[in-house]
Amino acid sequence: MAAGMLLSTLGSLYNGILTGARVPYAMARDGRFFAALGSVSPHTRVPVRALAAQCGWVCVLVLSGSFDALTDYAMFAAWIFYGLAASSVFVFRRRLPDGTRPFRAPGYPVVPALFLLVTCLLLVNTVVTSPVGSLVGLGLIALGVPLYWRFRRGLARRSREGRTGVPCARSVASRESGERRTGRRSPSGPRKLRCSPTAGS
Repeated sequence: MAAGMLLSTLGSLYNGILTGARVPYAMARDGRFFAALGSVSPHTRVPVRALAAQCGWVCVLVLSGSFDALTDYAMFAAWIFYGLAASSVFVFRRRLPDGTRPFRAPGYPVVPALFLLVTCLLLVNTVVTSPVGSLVGLGLIALGVPLYWRFRRGLARRSREGRTGVPCARSVASRESGERRTGRRSPSGPRKLRCSPTAGS
């Protein structure tokens, strides 16, 4: 039993580390986070800087409290976004009724509605049973609001000036997709990919 729990924990940790670092990396490529995090290793294609930043933030969280407290903070914040993601199904069905959907939510609208109901019950229960942990979880989310507005204003300003980082991100994504399809890299060989927020000017 202990060995099974250990393997499950390691697998979940491995998945969280690799996928979690891709979020700031993708945001940086689109000009919505620090540009230094929007690069990958020329040899492994891994977002090393994003991984290092994630590691630093995790260390801060680990040193700031107990494991149980961190779990309460993280789960409360995570379920907020799980609920928002599920609610987006209703929004897109209403705004884009004839849109192309590679995947359709099974049991719509009953299943997504039940999921939202359970999510709301879990969040309310957490607020009632652990108000301090809930407030800390909301505080961690609120830490990102100033950065969001800062980068949003920067994107709006560059858009007015005719400059944006999105074309650079799209060109990099297109090149990487082409290399994966052909199994070959560009003739110039592997090189560090970096998109600054002013790319495309």
